[in-house]
Amino acid sequence: MLENTVGIFSGYLQIHQDGYQDNPTLDNSFEISDSLMNIVRSKPAVSSVVPRIDSYALAATQHQSRPAMIMGIDVEAEIAEVAAHRKKFLDETMGSLQSVEAEAKRFARSVLDMKRYVTGLSSTRMMCKIESAALSNSGTALVGIVEQLDACQDEIEERLARMVELNSVIQSNTAMLRSML
Repeated sequence: MLENTVGIFSGYLQIHQDGYQDNPTLDNSFEISDSLMNIVRSKPAVSSVVPRIDSYALAATQHQSRPAMIMGIDVEAEIAEVAAHRKKFLDETMGSLQSVEAEAKRFARSVLDMKRYVTGLSSTRMMCKIESAALSNSGTALVGIVEQLDACQDEIEERLARMVELNSVIQSNTAMLRSML
């Protein structure tokens, strides 16, 4: 909110004629020169300069009056300023979308790695079933382990499938957004 207010109205830096702070009237304003604009632009902390002048007046009709703010702007400079902000915003947005896409691709590779590990778990489970059959009398403990491994593997596979689905949504949405820019 502060960013919007400062950017739209007063700006972060204001230049006034001597005495303006004590008596802020249009009588204490001055005409800005190109040399002053260039001096301000040359400062490293200044990203842009747009001249504006503002004042207050009393707007009145025959029956009522209200305070009014009057702002004078350089339309061409304001349009250029908005265009520069738009370009900066779009560049930052594009960079962010590219970062999201790169992370989503990296995440997809990690999910594939996890699926390979689950396949290894399946091999362990099958070995337990074979051992359980070979140990017919004492294999009841292995049956419980195999059942736990079955349940665990099913849950992991479901969650990995959901991760793949959501990751696909993220990748398609970022690609769609990027194509709109």
